Amino acid sequence: MVAIAPTQALAIATPVPLGTTASYSVLAGQGVTNTGPTVIDHDLGTHPNPSITGFPPGRVLGAVHAADAAALQAKSDLIVAYNQAAGQAEDFDLPAAIGSGTSGPTELIPGVYTRDPAGSVGLTGDLVLNAGG
Repeated sequence: MVAIAPTQALAIATPVPLGTTASYSVLAGQGVTNTGPTVIDHDLGTHPNPSITGFPPGRVLGAVHAADAAALQAKSDLIVAYNQAAGQAEDFDLPAAIGSGTSGPTELIPGVYTRDPAGSVGLTGDLVLNAGG
C-alpha cells in the first residue's frame, strides 16, 4: 500500500539576469536630482532624459551615463530583468509584521515573497536580507 500526502511545491526563485544594469547604483528614466553629500558607489545613468544635477556636492565613484548608448542598453536590460522577476512563482507568503521579534530579527532568504493585496506589511525592527552567499 502506498499513501500519498499532498505537499506544497517550493519553486525557489531563479536569479534575475541583470545584464548591464548590474554596474549601476542609480538608473533613472526622467533624470536624476541629488541634494546633499550623497556618494554613489557604482554607475549613474538616465535615459531618455539626460538631466543630472547635484553632482557635486554628490559624488559618483563609477561612470556617469546621461542619455547615452550605455544608459539605453541598461534600461533595456532592466526591462528584461523586471519581466523575469515579475514572472516568477511565489515561494513564500510574507507575514504581516517583519523585523525583530522574540526570536531576533526576521531573516529573508532568496525567493519570491508575496502578501495578499488587501494586506499590509509592517517593518517593526531589524530585517536581514540573506542572499545565501
